[in-house]
Amino acid sequence: MIQTSLIAGYTSIDLIEGNNIIYFRSLDNAGNYSSTYATAVIKINTASPSSPQSVTATPSSNTTNAFGFSWAPPSTFVGNASDLSYCYTVNTLPTVNTCTYTEKGVDSIPTGAYATQPGTNTFYVVAKDEAGNINYATYGSAEFTANTSAPGIPLTIEIADISTRATSNWKLAVSWAAPTDIGAGVSSYRILRSLDGVTFGQIATTAGLSFVDTNLTQQDYYYQVKACDSVSKRRQLSAAH
Repeated sequence: MIQTSLIAGYTSIDLIEGNNIIYFRSLDNAGNYSSTYATAVIKINTASPSSPQSVTATPSSNTTNAFGFSWAPPSTFVGNASDLSYCYTVNTLPTVNTCTYTEKGVDSIPTGAYATQPGTNTFYVVAKDEAGNINYATYGSAEFTANTSAPGIPLTIEIADISTRATSNWKLAVSWAAPTDIGAGVSSYRILRSLDGVTFGQIATTAGLSFVDTNLTQQDYYYQVKACDSVSKRRQLSAAH
């Protein structure tokens, strides 16, 4: 008669990170072992990958906001490189709230407008393994420089009173034309407003060439419009109504 049983009690002390091969042989009541055995694999994965290697920005410096990034897998991790995904951030350290993730096995990011400030920017990347293990402190990084030129001043700003007087719904429409010199490209316009023509505060951002300011009162208002590129370089035009 052949007796079968399960053996319990193995702990993390007995097993190692990665694949553990378990061998099984049959044992009869007389103490005889089978000459052949079966195997099974138990994978232990509790450690986070190390830092991604050879993080590279391409190009390292550019007069337009156009950069791509690539890297090599970490030197130590459990599982297959094709099962690793990567969290990346720009100019902020990786955390659970700041990460953008690649698909599994992707170790590069195509060219895009990743600079968020003029001059030196920093790209960070962290590996996450197939079990979801990630240590945000084990990041690789690369610096890249955005030497972009600011857009020119927006042109021909105009302000029109489009209030509905019967209901005292006071509002102004501000419009302008795009600058002749767009520099590295205009990504947005910032609208600022003042009550005294001296102290201005931003009230809106738009990608278009107009803005309607609502919920106003009957008094003078001053406006500035700033043309901004994707790295926040800007020039402004002012007007009052």
